[in-house]
Amino acid sequence: MPSHPHARAFLLAIVALACFVPHARATTLIDQEYVLTNGGFEAFSSAAASWRRAQTFTVGITGTLSEIDVFYGGTGTFSGVNILATVAGVPAGLAGTGTVLSQNSGMAAFSVNLPVTIGEVLAIEPIVSSGFPSWVANTHGIYAGGSDYFLNAAIGFPNFTATCAPPTPECVQNNFRTFVDLPIATPLPTALPLFAAGLGMLGLLARRRRKVTNISG
Repeated sequence: MPSHPHARAFLLAIVALACFVPHARATTLIDQEYVLTNGGFEAFSSAAASWRRAQTFTVGITGTLSEIDVFYGGTGTFSGVNILATVAGVPAGLAGTGTVLSQNSGMAAFSVNLPVTIGEVLAIEPIVSSGFPSWVANTHGIYAGGSDYFLNAAIGFPNFTATCAPPTPECVQNNFRTFVDLPIATPLPTALPLFAAGLGMLGLLARRRRKVTNISG
């Protein structure tokens, strides 16, 4: 620490300013949402995986997928949600999972932590652990970002199959909502230029002290 009292006070002030620079925080935005219904319901995936259902959607915001909400009727509980990658828009392998955040009043919320990119097509597959809740749906809905898919090997559908015939966009659409965390870029703190100026001042003072010492000696 420099011995000059003004220099020491200046340096302490700069350090204090740097410590109070606010950190970057993420803001959560609703990305995709489909909440229209004509009274239709569709069966969710079962824990035994003998019957599976997934709703595809297209990511609209690059960031971190942090929450998925699905809307249901009937009674039952969920064990979690699978987020599936897609191939040519059809659900395929597992991209991530989510845990139950809350479940009440016909809505189940799942906590997710999955980096996503705008334009990426993913699929939501809620998993029922008990009871018989049904996914609130629009049986003739139009959603350009995705559609309903099902899988049931017992009746001859071993792979995910669309409930509509492409390319028509009028298909079964299940009700859902996705949230994406968007990081906020932190601007250059105003304390940094002051800190640099303070270091320069301290260096100048140190050189002056050495010069005075040499002359005195």
